[in-house]
Amino acid sequence: MLNSKKDIELGFENKLIALKQMQHVALQLQMTPHFLFNTLQSINMVIMRIAGGDNDAAKMIMLLSELLRNSLDSDELIIRLGDELRYAEKYIEIQKIKYKDKFDVIWDVDEELYDASVLKMSFQPLIENSIAHGIKKLKTKGKIIISAKKENQRLMLYVIDNGNRIEEERLEYIKEVLRDDKIINSKNIGLSNLNRRCGLVFGEGYGCSINSNDVGTCVKVEIPYTKIIKDKEETQGGN
Repeated sequence: MLNSKKDIELGFENKLIALKQMQHVALQLQMTPHFLFNTLQSINMVIMRIAGGDNDAAKMIMLLSELLRNSLDSDELIIRLGDELRYAEKYIEIQKIKYKDKFDVIWDVDEELYDASVLKMSFQPLIENSIAHGIKKLKTKGKIIISAKKENQRLMLYVIDNGNRIEEERLEYIKEVLRDDKIINSKNIGLSNLNRRCGLVFGEGYGCSINSNDVGTCVKVEIPYTKIIKDKEETQGGN
């Protein structure tokens, strides 16, 4: 029992050290988003002045500025699924301007799950991977399905695409990275980062998994199902 207790304490201590390291990096980078946000706003004004009004470049900058502002508005790690989906929509809108009619998006989320708790920036890195490693290489129009399901008090988030399958050797390496968070995988850093955050916040047994075949690629994020209850004043104010 003493050995078991020591193992638990050591595991918890290691998680705290890893979390502090991530927080330290975040603090080091904190000035960059603020600088980018202010710079993008200035660039947007210049582009609109030169172009004489709205255009795709100005719209992309505006959407990116909104994403940055949303990420800076709060230091909360966990947000409502409904808010996370709204951020994902803005990111997809940017990509649709960039890639024109390269892909369609199907949203498969029941509104009853909108108050479920999720990690901030859960969908964006998964969507980015789908486009960059799957959809982008297709000669035909791609499709991305964004889904959330409740299963046995767990919340499952899915990003599924019909892009080119991941080669078997590469797929096994990605799975190894997800099993061992000590491996640094620069090509899938968004996925491995999200997987680490899930483990640090929710504990062992939660995180990301990936499968790929001739039909496409599916990434699943598994976390505990909990709900964020809106403040009573906020609820009354919305009525």
